[in-house]
Amino acid sequence: MSILQARNYYELLGVSPKATQTEIKNAYYSKSKLVHPDNINHMPEEERTKRQHAFVELKEAYDILRRPADRRIYDDKLSGRISPHYTAAKQNRNQYHGYEYFGQDWKTFWENEFGYEAKHMTPEELRKRNQKQWAVIIKYTLIGFGLVLAYHLFYLSLVIRRDRQLETLVAKDEIAKSFLRQREFADKRNDQQHTDELAQLLKTNIDEAQQRRMETLKGKNPREIREEYRWLKAVREVDPSKRFRIRRRAAIEEEEAEKRAAILKSQAKVSTDGHSKHE
Repeated sequence: MSILQARNYYELLGVSPKATQTEIKNAYYSKSKLVHPDNINHMPEEERTKRQHAFVELKEAYDILRRPADRRIYDDKLSGRISPHYTAAKQNRNQYHGYEYFGQDWKTFWENEFGYEAKHMTPEELRKRNQKQWAVIIKYTLIGFGLVLAYHLFYLSLVIRRDRQLETLVAKDEIAKSFLRQREFADKRNDQQHTDELAQLLKTNIDEAQQRRMETLKGKNPREIREEYRWLKAVREVDPSKRFRIRRRAAIEEEEAEKRAAILKSQAKVSTDGHSKHE
């Protein structure tokens, strides 16, 4: 059965010519269940043949109407806009009418897909085409490199400007400005004389406090643990048995040191007595 037979596919599926794809699909599934070959094995031979034929008709109708391109051709044929003989000839000649290059010049297809043009170009034409392609590649590469370079130069200029601004800042002035940002000193922020006096006073106090701190730190043992969390950490890391072994080892070492000192002392005494007797 072909698309050109007089049987109306819409009537075969029981849908309107304006039916949606979903309605067509549902109608096909509903009718095909009744005549599907798997469901007619128990029927007589004549009935099975009739239902198989009906199933084939439903399948062909659905295959045509479910594809928008084929459905448009079928609708045009039904409305008389396309001659049935022309449609049949066109369908027989072009089995791939639903694909991208249907109806186009095959030369264009081969040039775009398989390098047909390149195979039929002279060496000079190939060289010019390659030069043009490389010119485009180099052009966009340089544009990208320029954008990256411009970004890094802009960022570097911001860093340099920020460093210069920090270098121009005066420590005592910034301390005073920070102090005057408090709400209760809002009325004195524009008083330059008051700002200078406050800056000098605060800078002097900060320098003296820093000097005292450094002097205090010089007189302390650098290995001393002054932070509470470090004490707790040191205690947690050593279990009782380990602390006992440490103390026991220290006691043994101290005892051995005393014995060595006693032996050396006795040897020195014997040597002194020997020299005295000899004299």
